[in-house]
Amino acid sequence: MKKWSDLKVRTKLMVMVGIFCLALAVVASMGLKGMHSGNLSLDVSNQNLQQVACLGSMKSDFLAMRLDLVYMMALSDSIKLKEKWDDFSSKAEAVRTALQKFETDSKDRHSKDSIVLFKEGFEKYVINGTKLGKMLLEAHAANDETMLANAVTYGVEQVGPLYTKPAEIVAKLVADDIRVSQDVFNADKASYKRFFIATVIVVFLALATAIALGGFIAGSVVKPLVKVFENLKEMAAGDLSVRCNITSRDEMGMLSEELNIMADKLHGTISRVAHNGHEVAAAANQLQSTAEQMATGAEQAAAQTQTIATASEEMSATSSDIAFNCHKVASNADLVTEAAVTSSQIVCETISVMGQIAECVKQSATMVETLGNRSEEIGEIVGTIEDIADQTNLLALNAAIEAARAGDQGRGFAVVADEVRALAERTTKATKQIAATIKNIQAETRNAVIAMGEGVREVEKGSTDAAKSGEALQSILQQINDLSMQVNQIATAAEEQTTTTGEISSNIQQITAVVQMTANGSQESAAAATQLARLSEEMRTLMAHFKIAV
Repeated sequence: MKKWSDLKVRTKLMVMVGIFCLALAVVASMGLKGMHSGNLSLDVSNQNLQQVACLGSMKSDFLAMRLDLVYMMALSDSIKLKEKWDDFSSKAEAVRTALQKFETDSKDRHSKDSIVLFKEGFEKYVINGTKLGKMLLEAHAANDETMLANAVTYGVEQVGPLYTKPAEIVAKLVADDIRVSQDVFNADKASYKRFFIATVIVVFLALATAIALGGFIAGSVVKPLVKVFENLKEMAAGDLSVRCNITSRDEMGMLSEELNIMADKLHGTISRVAHNGHEVAAAANQLQSTAEQMATGAEQAAAQTQTIATASEEMSATSSDIAFNCHKVASNADLVTEAAVTSSQIVCETISVMGQIAECVKQSATMVETLGNRSEEIGEIVGTIEDIADQTNLLALNAAIEAARAGDQGRGFAVVADEVRALAERTTKATKQIAATIKNIQAETRNAVIAMGEGVREVEKGSTDAAKSGEALQSILQQINDLSMQVNQIATAAEEQTTTTGEISSNIQQITAVVQMTANGSQESAAAATQLARLSEEMRTLMAHFKIAV
């Protein structure tokens, strides 16, 4: 029982739900079992019905075969004879089909043995019936009365007796299947009655158990809760000595424990309040005496604050002068800063221009050097032209010699050779002049390249010096900015000091007023202390309503 009380309310409720679920599962399992049993019975009944239907069909078709033969013995119309003969054949096939189906579906050994006997008798009847039908057809076709009489005699004496045994067998099979179906029905009815009674008993037991356990669990939850409410009512009435005695570890036990803790804390709080009430009364008397002393001290402080106010006004005037001078210095520093910024910008622009000049000089030097290389190529070409002129002069000399050898016939050729030699000499002379000119150009180009290189170095040096000047100006500008900032800070501090001094003077005036108010408040505090003593007495009266003794 103790373990049950220590369980959580949630666990108790889960146990109750579990019991309900278990009862439901038992009822459901019984229902499923009954349904399964009923389903099996239905299968058996359905099988028996199918067998009864199959046997009934066999019985009716077998009887129809007999009637067809009887009609054939009595009829004389050939058309009707042919119809009955065809019907006999179709009924025989129908019986064979039903017989095959019954043999496949039937599981009863006795039924199978009976079917074997029926099949033997049926086949004999079919063979003899077929023979009888053919005899009747032949007799009617021949219109022979003797053959017809013989066929009728054969049918009555030989074929008719063969029908009795198979018909009795199939009738017995039908009766047996009907009896089995009735037995299955009776057994199912008795089983249903037993299952219904058992289900009612189980449902009743499950409901009774669930109701009993539900009442027990509800009582285990409600009873502690009622005790807690009773204790709360007593505490609300002022009895702080009451305690809950629920020792379980469930939610009710935890609530009882927390309620006891709250009562202990409230008991301690009320006790401290009562004790503090006594101390407040004593403190009120002391407060009254202290307030009177504060009033006297406040009057003395008011006289001293007047002197401090005068000194603060003089300090405020001095701070104003300092702030004015600092603002003038800051204005001059701003002008110097603007000039330094302008100089720095000019130096930066100069550095940029000198850099561009250096780049242009470098490009010019590169172009002049390229021109010198081209002039050397021209010199090589001039050398080639000199070689060509020498060869031309040599060829002209050889031509003149050959023209002299040719005599009169070579005079024209000699004149041409002289002209060619003269042209070669002029070409050689012009080539030498070009070579001399190119050499002078190459020498001047080298001098120009050297001079441009020196110019580039001088420009780079000037750029470096200008950059240093810019850095120096930036340093001067930074120092001027720092100086201006410091002067502004001094001016700001002086202004703040002036403002602060004014505020001090104003505050001193306010202090004087506050001191006077304090003196007045001290008188009021004395009156309030008297009121506080009276309220402390009333609080002790209220504390008497609480029962705090354990």
